[in-house]
Amino acid sequence: MEDIKLNTINRFEERQSSPLNEALNRLLSIHEEPQSRALFSIRDTPDNCSQSNENNDKPPSVYRLRSRVSHRFAPSSIKGLKSCGIQLQNRDYSGVLIGEKNLKGTKRVRAEGFKNCSSPFCPFCEWKMREEKSELLSYALKRANRLGYKTKFITLTAPSTNSKGSPLSIDFQYEHLKKAFATWRGSIQTQAKRKNKEAFTGFSYSYDATFKKKNGVYHTNLHLHLIMATDSEEEFSQDNLHARWVKAYRGARGNKRLHLWKKACWVEEVKSDNIADYIYKYLGASEETLGSTGKQHSSPNSFTIRDLIEKLAVWSPEPALIALYKTLTITFYKMTWSSLGSLKPLGVVEKEKMEMESSQVFNEEKEEFVEVVRASISEESSKAIHSIDGCYEFLIDNLFEIADLIDIQNDETAYLIRQHHRNPTQMCDDFTIAQQSWLKFYQEQSQIKILRDTADIETLS
Repeated sequence: MEDIKLNTINRFEERQSSPLNEALNRLLSIHEEPQSRALFSIRDTPDNCSQSNENNDKPPSVYRLRSRVSHRFAPSSIKGLKSCGIQLQNRDYSGVLIGEKNLKGTKRVRAEGFKNCSSPFCPFCEWKMREEKSELLSYALKRANRLGYKTKFITLTAPSTNSKGSPLSIDFQYEHLKKAFATWRGSIQTQAKRKNKEAFTGFSYSYDATFKKKNGVYHTNLHLHLIMATDSEEEFSQDNLHARWVKAYRGARGNKRLHLWKKACWVEEVKSDNIADYIYKYLGASEETLGSTGKQHSSPNSFTIRDLIEKLAVWSPEPALIALYKTLTITFYKMTWSSLGSLKPLGVVEKEKMEMESSQVFNEEKEEFVEVVRASISEESSKAIHSIDGCYEFLIDNLFEIADLIDIQNDETAYLIRQHHRNPTQMCDDFTIAQQSWLKFYQEQSQIKILRDTADIETLS
């Protein structure tokens, strides 16, 4: 039943002949150029996103990207990604949108009771995970520097084409990268303990991918970004680590003569004054080429995962790009895309230490809220809201003004659905009723907001 309803969402989006959809289609203009180094930037976060992108002055928010890309194009087999933020955690209870305003007048809105997918290819979940990992990794590197560890930023690359120049599949690249990385990491840890068996050598890693169109075919280059920290007395030079990587990758492919680029393993020392830069690189924020790593800037037809998501967010994206996204999500389904690994404990310890010192210096008080609003959302309503481009954003942005109306709208939608079940001759399902009801509500409230804002502007002038 869930699949049928989710498919109905997709069918509704594709029904471009509908007058209602033609009106909403105007909201689908997006800014084509990436405006941030991070995969999904802080300007896209729930605290900073605004309504529509009609002025073309910033990328679409994570909410809209999730609706336009994950909900539409995720493989049906990956249900969590396809219904992220839609389904309820417990169907006996409604989900809730909670708006909170503090003493300074700052407003924030959060959702509770909805399932999230935690996929690295979901714009919303990737943002949440990136925030958490970047914070802990920052603390880990600070502690490593405090303890006198040697820290390095490493990028591992491998051939993305075969000997004839044809692109290697994403799953083929992942299989051999994963195998070679395990061998390479093991050899380093073995070397690190030659002089001291208690020596610490830890890694955090994240896969990254870039794409290039060549002769009408998209080529994918999968690679690894790593942060390495060690207190070993062994010297891990660029040449040493590169030679180990070449040996490990050739072993994984079973080809001792396989050619790898001379910078297939590129190493940089992490300095305490630019930790943030390396965290961005680690999180796959770079364009295929990091200027500071000695690589050349990417060519105009090369693009990143962030670019792929934005290219898919248009009304009718290229089918080959949809296939690329599906392949990427399937390859890494239930696989590890990134991990703080053995550096996580360093981050946890340092964070606790810093928080303890901070609490001793500043007598921090619990944040107080002068206004809190709540609006319940049923699962039928949640599906309908996410199927209407811009509707969820509008509710988030204007929750303080329309929270009561949302609850009323839920009651009216539930009433219509109950009436439908009493009259089975109507050729309509629960989702369609909810969708039509919320679309009308969204249009009415948007028009009211436009009129109110226009009146405010005229008053000021």
